[in-house]
Amino acid sequence: MKSLIPKFAFALLGILVLAAALLSLGQREAEAHPLASSYSPSGLSAFRELLIQNGLTTEVTRLEVPKLHPNDLVVAPYYQIDSFFSDDRVPSPATKIALKKHLSQGGRILALPYRLDFRASSAEVLKAPVNLRSTTSTLKLEAHLSTVAQSAFSNLFSEFDDEDSPFGNDGATFSLETRNPFPAWKTTDYSGAAIVTLASSEKGILANVTDGIFLTNRFIDRADDAQLGLALIQGLIRPGGRVVFVESTLGESIEPSLVGVIGPWAVGAWMQILVLFGVIVLTLGVRFGLPVTERRTQQGQRELIDAIADVYCRSRSSAIALDAAYVAANQRIRRAYKLPAGIGDRERDHYLPDDLAKLLYSVDRARTPMVEVLKNGRQKVTYPLNSREARELLAKLETKLDECLPVVQNRLS
Repeated sequence: MKSLIPKFAFALLGILVLAAALLSLGQREAEAHPLASSYSPSGLSAFRELLIQNGLTTEVTRLEVPKLHPNDLVVAPYYQIDSFFSDDRVPSPATKIALKKHLSQGGRILALPYRLDFRASSAEVLKAPVNLRSTTSTLKLEAHLSTVAQSAFSNLFSEFDDEDSPFGNDGATFSLETRNPFPAWKTTDYSGAAIVTLASSEKGILANVTDGIFLTNRFIDRADDAQLGLALIQGLIRPGGRVVFVESTLGESIEPSLVGVIGPWAVGAWMQILVLFGVIVLTLGVRFGLPVTERRTQQGQRELIDAIADVYCRSRSSAIALDAAYVAANQRIRRAYKLPAGIGDRERDHYLPDDLAKLLYSVDRARTPMVEVLKNGRQKVTYPLNSREARELLAKLETKLDECLPVVQNRLS
């Protein structure tokens, strides 16, 4: 029974964690986040997918200075905030200048205002849809819009002095000067309030929506909200243009990357460099990381002697080999006969057989150089034996030592 208690406690803890996760995911969104990449209730991902399914090219950018073309239709969501302490949720001056420049080049902008309190605005919208009619056609739609007043672009385009401009006194202000404004969509009630207003600014067209909540993921599938949003885009976009969602108007801009600054071709160049680097590594066998420790096989003494003999043979230095062989034979003889260290070579020969003593004398003489003085005063060093004769002499000495020394050792033992 005691073993079941920990398992039961862990099971209850897992259920509690799962319930907390479901509650956090299922609760209503408090603040609005009208991002085209957001799948939250206040996001615009469903609206973007609707445009893609209808054959329109869309792009989402968060750059502070978006890269726009004159034929692009900019969808600019922004917050309706009057508080002085909300500067982080308003577009930066650089973004405002970019939008002004887009209008001056003949571009078009669809401004979508949003209240920051998404829960309160959703409660107002859920009461009943608003009946709308188009002023340019007989189309009538129902849309979920709140009762907020029409935006005056207090946050998207605001005035400030020229001295505050990031371009100095020569920079243009952000005061919006529109001409020939007319309502494109009105309510069908007695008030006839304008819901969507079109106005010309510079060479472009600015479309101002009273409230953009009907395009959020929560309300786009209700009533005719999707049809109204699609009608606005299709009526504003130029042939061959893109629908660009500029999210930097929400105060969430980012700096362009190095590849973005250089250009689109840098992406392909970077991929080609990586492929080339991989080909070089595979073809040349270049290894990375710590170097591999090379383990060398220790050679025996026989290989060492053969190598030294080969060097002596190539250099014709038979005298060196004779000298080394004489010293080694002398040591073997003295150890075998247990001779005192003070006796010389002549006294040593008295203990040796005559043939072995003669061989030692021949080796000693062959290793001694003969110096000849030439007519020009230079000295010429020669040796009595050549390489072949030296090898034969050493072979005889080795054979004689093998014959005599074991007999001496057995006799002494």
